[in-house]
Amino acid sequence: MITRTLSAAVIAAAALTSFSSLSFAQSVGDAGFAAQLNEANATIQNNAPAGLGREERLIVQRYLGVADSLHRQGQTAQAQSYLNFARGELGLRSAPDSATNSAVASSSQMVAR
Repeated sequence: MITRTLSAAVIAAAALTSFSSLSFAQSVGDAGFAAQLNEANATIQNNAPAGLGREERLIVQRYLGVADSLHRQGQTAQAQSYLNFARGELGLRSAPDSATNSAVASSSQMVAR
């Protein structure tokens, strides 16, 4: 009986420790995403690139909104893809993401409608 109780306590402590480190890693990732999103929003508000027309600016704003919504829903990989596309259109550096091209290509048809 003592062995079971002790084993349960060790397992619970290990689970709690791994959860808190995962939560910390996610909060660091959230801060990076938020900083990238804020920089992109500031760029489009203050000094949009000269080659960016009205329609392109609206599309970039849509992508930033979708990225923010997806990130709030916990779909961070897809949110980063949308954010990377928008940042690329603004001439900003994007975070590396291997799924960016496929996610953006499939979703660009929906945004254009």
